[in-house]
Amino acid sequence: MITITEINDNNLELIKSILDDSGIIVFPTETVWGLGCRFDNQKAVTRLYEIKGRITSNPLQIQVSSISEFEKYSIIENNIVLEQILKKYLPGPLSIVLNKKNVPDFVTSNLKTVAFRLSSCSYLLEIIDYLGYPIASSSCNLSGMPVITDKDEINYFATQYADIFIDIDCGINNINSTIIQLTNNEIKYIREGVISFGEIKKSIQQ
Repeated sequence: MITITEINDNNLELIKSILDDSGIIVFPTETVWGLGCRFDNQKAVTRLYEIKGRITSNPLQIQVSSISEFEKYSIIENNIVLEQILKKYLPGPLSIVLNKKNVPDFVTSNLKTVAFRLSSCSYLLEIIDYLGYPIASSSCNLSGMPVITDKDEINYFATQYADIFIDIDCGINNINSTIIQLTNNEIKYIREGVISFGEIKKSIQQ
């Protein structure tokens, strides 16, 4: 396993070469630690599922680096509501489920939707922008077990399972991102995390 503590040209090139070769990455976000891989590499995605012991009917999300990637990888509905939410909350601890395009079925468990995550961690956005593709990801833990929050346990997990460990402070707060879904011209509230459902509802009504 390679540990990376700063982002520079050499490390970006190293990260890309490993992820392009079906590598697995452990990385911090402003919510919880993530476990990820190249989103369009089926071998890597299969590895990620096997590491977590995750059932393949449970889809992954994709980490993107800019709002423009929402248009590249989704079929956008609810334009006014989506624009309001994007402007107020992203980048930030919110995942948004949209109808997908250009995203492999093996990432989304054959669903027609995909969850987007646009983190506020600048180092992560820099990595994804350099890669030129999203990172398929899940929380850093074994399925059915609590999300790992202890740094030593994260390090041990990465040593066992990952090819790259990003050790950069990102203001992690150990609370999952909030998840909402915007499809079929309606909004669904799926998981309450850092941002409360009430806050989102209030901001949309304004």
